[in-house]
Amino acid sequence: MLCQTYEGDLIPHRTVAEMAGTAHLIPSASYNEDILGADGFECIDRVDGIYFAADEGALADSGALVVTGWTRQRWWPGWGRYRWEFDAETGAFLRRADTPGSYYAQDVYQGAGGELWLLLVTGPLQLLGPDYQPSGTQLLPATYGAITFRAVLVDRMRNRIVMTRDTAITIEVRALDTGTLLHTIIPPSRPRDICHEEGSRCYVLTETRDVLLLDYMTGRWMGAVKLTGISGANARIAWDKRYRRLAAIEQPAAPIGYTNQVGAVGFSMRPVATHLCTPIPLKRLRAGESVPVLVKAVGDMGEGIPSAVSVSVVGPALSSPRNVVALDGAGEGVAVVDAVSAGSDTLSLSMDIPCQL
Repeated sequence: MLCQTYEGDLIPHRTVAEMAGTAHLIPSASYNEDILGADGFECIDRVDGIYFAADEGALADSGALVVTGWTRQRWWPGWGRYRWEFDAETGAFLRRADTPGSYYAQDVYQGAGGELWLLLVTGPLQLLGPDYQPSGTQLLPATYGAITFRAVLVDRMRNRIVMTRDTAITIEVRALDTGTLLHTIIPPSRPRDICHEEGSRCYVLTETRDVLLLDYMTGRWMGAVKLTGISGANARIAWDKRYRRLAAIEQPAAPIGYTNQVGAVGFSMRPVATHLCTPIPLKRLRAGESVPVLVKAVGDMGEGIPSAVSVSVVGPALSSPRNVVALDGAGEGVAVVDAVSAGSDTLSLSMDIPCQL
């Protein structure tokens, strides 16, 4: 189960008072005044990327969570494109900076090697250098049988590209150099984002909030969990290799407004039970006899979770001499119930779920 273990600061909005005296901006009441009100200078319009990087802009695993996106602003040209950096351990806001890309920039994706790729609305995927500027290398969707990419992961070392093209529901794994189709994978619903984990594994987020772990060299699913507390249709994800957690950020909710702030959250994978199975008597219930009852706790994927289950009975026909049952590594345990007399009673199971921020 994914348990929230990280919460970043909200992306800060600047006010008109903060921006007073900035000579490079031309004030005009005609830009987004209906959205920003009298005091607001900007608001988040769209989040187009999330990834982990080192401080000072180096593209490596270290201490910064970076979010990129668009703002609507009061002054000319009415929009801006920035990156916001947060401490990857504490979530504290560190700084903002310009991010490359013109009005045609659409999304930012992080490759398996930590490099950044800028997707243009016109279709190509541009490789960015350490200075966040286009390096001259680009990938054309037509090479991979697509008009444009919806979600994409590039692994240059393994010569693979994992992608969802156009409006397709499938995930395709292709050779990076030739575009040859190697695997076609069908997820439960339409993929929204793809991010690299480790080795040849990646996470796929679907519109129904499924987080799927895929080995793209073999084309096999390795696991699945649900992303709670956030919308899958409007979210972006990134894997923090240092702290081993999945970060996610949701698009701003409509209508857009000056107070419409968003922030990233992080989830760690923990073996947590999500529900208890129906208890099964292991022999026929007879008055005056002790009856073993199988109880089991399972997680998101149906895997057994070792824990402890409290057992209680309601009514005069049954009694439970041992109120707590320890579950083994398969999430199974045997409770003993005494059948006191003939009749119908309710056997209740409960357990504590230790999943807190």
